[in-house]
Amino acid sequence: MDAIHFKHTKQSNVICEFHRFIHPVEMVSMRMQMINELHEEILKSILFQLPSLRGLHIVGCQKVDHLVVLRLVAYTPLLESLSLTTSVRKPWAMNNNG
Repeated sequence: MDAIHFKHTKQSNVICEFHRFIHPVEMVSMRMQMINELHEEILKSILFQLPSLRGLHIVGCQKVDHLVVLRLVAYTPLLESLSLTTSVRKPWAMNNNG
């Protein structure tokens, strides 16, 4: 398996179970996008089993911040590409029902 891409909705249920069934594989890249259920323990259990991962891209997963990611990349010593995008609500947006 070269790469895997998870996105929110139905696939987010899969990612929550994915870490239980994955076997160490030669996965090159993984992208997780807008998965509200993804948190540190799930990400840790996934990365622990993917030591050959070279690309990790986390987009809009609110429960995983840069501190979590930087702590967990220790499990992926071959990592060459890392991207992390989070969305922060602006204070003025919250006052306008946003």
